[in-house]
Amino acid sequence: ENEDIIITAHPTGDSWGMHQHDYFVLNYIYSGAYFVTVGGQEHRMEKDALCILQPGAVHSIRACPGTEPSILLCIAAKKDLVYRSFLPLISESPLFLDFFVKCSDNRSVPRTIVFQNQHGDTIRSLFNAALVESAERDTSYGKLLECIFAGILIFLSRSYKEYATDEELSRRIGVESILKYMSLNCTTLTLEGTAEHFCYNPSYLSSLLHKETGRSFSTILREFKLERARQLLRQTDLPISMVA
Repeated sequence: ENEDIIITAHPTGDSWGMHQHDYFVLNYIYSGAYFVTVGGQEHRMEKDALCILQPGAVHSIRACPGTEPSILLCIAAKKDLVYRSFLPLISESPLFLDFFVKCSDNRSVPRTIVFQNQHGDTIRSLFNAALVESAERDTSYGKLLECIFAGILIFLSRSYKEYATDEELSRRIGVESILKYMSLNCTTLTLEGTAEHFCYNPSYLSSLLHKETGRSFSTILREFKLERARQLLRQTDLPISMVA
């Protein structure tokens, strides 16, 4: 309960009825096969498949009968860690823009994304490394687990084009560029200035951001400012008054 990120292994014979977690969860099929049911939809996941579950996603998992033992590896990361440590990653990837940012306030977004053997050897190596670090718990193992988690997400984000139409991807990449611009210039931005920079009407820009992220321009800008303040307080000796 005191760790921001954890990894567990579940062997054949383990099964879970409908339940949910207050974490972002990566379920990876190390061997064999499992049925994962989310939101009433059942997914058969075989060796090297992986699914990402949002916090609060009600789901069940059961092993499929077969000759090879079924082993499922799970990495779970607290929401605060994802939002705090992976904010640049989220703002630069359409996959994270929709799936991670919208998870708490937009039920039209799927509660899970299933990847069937994308980057199989690389993902397997990263999960192996996570298992070793979690078992040995050497110096700074928690930070290394965070890096492994981020690496897995980066590789999966490269497969996003398989889950979106060209029109959807184009729109989301446009919003991605806006968010990146807001992150870099958050201390001086206004809605009107941002709209002018991207040749949009301010009202249209505002509605576009709300539609794609579920948040208003002012809310997004405040979050970027708070993140900048946290970085300054952690990494510099500036007094609070100057940071403010």
